[in-house]
Amino acid sequence: AEYYCYGVRLREVRSMARKMFDCMRFLSAVDSILRSLVPSSRRHNRYCQPFEKMARIGGVCPRTFAEVYSGIIDRYCGINPESLKDHGTIENRYHPGTTNPDKIIHWARMWARCVDIAMTSAAGEEADAFGNVVSSKAKIDMFLALLALPADTEEYLRGRLKAFAASDANNVKTYITNKKAVCAA
Repeated sequence: AEYYCYGVRLREVRSMARKMFDCMRFLSAVDSILRSLVPSSRRHNRYCQPFEKMARIGGVCPRTFAEVYSGIIDRYCGINPESLKDHGTIENRYHPGTTNPDKIIHWARMWARCVDIAMTSAAGEEADAFGNVVSSKAKIDMFLALLALPADTEEYLRGRLKAFAASDANNVKTYITNKKAVCAA
């Protein structure tokens, strides 16, 4: 016997829910990598909150579809699934506005591949693979290998990672110096 929910076969509803759940798990797993590709101003503001923080319940990856959505506070996530219900899209809020065509092309290629992978049946397995890796460098290498982007786009993304890592290192150095000065006083 076939069971229906709002005119759709129940097994299809379950299949769609599972696919969306795996999509959200994958995007949550690569969120920290996406954040490392953008300037500090996009990582530290209230308009691009970390998706992984909002999609996790109590610091663990959600286990059910309902848990994915219950963790989303509002549309101001770096990856905004809130637009799914209104527009049928997943919005990426991380990248700052630009008129530079190279930035636009490389970011669009990368994001399109992320969405392609997130919507595959292997998205859940990929999320698990990223969850089993501790090193951020190893995660970045896995991410770029998984996306299989053109060489110029991978080179562009690695350049951004290197530039923002240097900027982060300077910020950390300043922070440590200031903390030591406060503690010595």
